[in-house]
Amino acid sequence: MKTGGGPYLAPPTAFQGVVYLSGSDNVWAFSQDTGNLLWKSPVAMGGDASSPIVTDDAVYVSYYCPHVYKLNRANGAQIWTYGPNCSGAGGKTGALHNGRLYVRDAVADYFFDSQTGSVLDTFSSPVENVPAFSGNMGFFLHGAPRFGQIATLEGRDQSNNNALVWSFT
Repeated sequence: MKTGGGPYLAPPTAFQGVVYLSGSDNVWAFSQDTGNLLWKSPVAMGGDASSPIVTDDAVYVSYYCPHVYKLNRANGAQIWTYGPNCSGAGGKTGALHNGRLYVRDAVADYFFDSQTGSVLDTFSSPVENVPAFSGNMGFFLHGAPRFGQIATLEGRDQSNNNALVWSFT
């Protein structure tokens, strides 16, 4: 099936028999078994480099500025959206942990309450590195060795206002 448009540079996300794709100003859901289109949800600023984050009930996507969406996983209906008055193209895959959605962008890095879409705070992470999480700890890599930068890995306590616990360069 041709979806129309593109490009699609971000990897698809597969979850419970459905494959999700983001790009060309839409989020798409396809049957894993047949390839049939299940739903398509239009999004403004639909970047081509942001893979959807999928949970039991929602699909999250983030794009430039950032423009962030929470969609109903079953039908693609918009649950909430965040979008400042800016424009551009792109976007980066976010991370979801303990009810917080972490969104990276060239403009700023934010984390949101994943249920309400409220901005909780900002965090510092280079655009090329998505944070990882385990328990109450968040792990943030700063710098890009492949570009000749010295990298620093930080462990931060998510239950204590993202407080720095340790750092390794």
